[in-house]
Amino acid sequence: MSSSSPKQAVFDHFAQVAKALGHGHRLAILEHLAQGERSVDALARLAGLTMANTSQHLKRLRAAGLVISRKEGKHLYCRLSDDTVVDLLSTLRVVAEHHVAEVEKVVASYFRARDSMEPVSQRDLVE
Repeated sequence: MSSSSPKQAVFDHFAQVAKALGHGHRLAILEHLAQGERSVDALARLAGLTMANTSQHLKRLRAAGLVISRKEGKHLYCRLSDDTVVDLLSTLRVVAEHHVAEVEKVVASYFRARDSMEPVSQRDLVE
């Protein structure tokens, strides 16, 4: 990151965070981590990715300071660096819903489809 001024250096760091957010798989990983700490293999399963792909995405997220990790035995566990990451995701969602028409259409159709689902009783579900 070359910078000719402190202000430009700050913008370059902002861009690093924005680039980390610039992939749907990384956003999905962040959403899963917003629910709590997870192992890399659990994240891979939840996101439908390979371990190698998940690890590469996590590397970008850690470099941007959005995710931190800890090692326990053979497993690597990741979590969001703090609650501001959840705030960032929430703000991103709101901005996208207001400014990208396709987001509004997808969200509306998703919730309409869920609303049209017929409720199932617990007994029927067990059967």
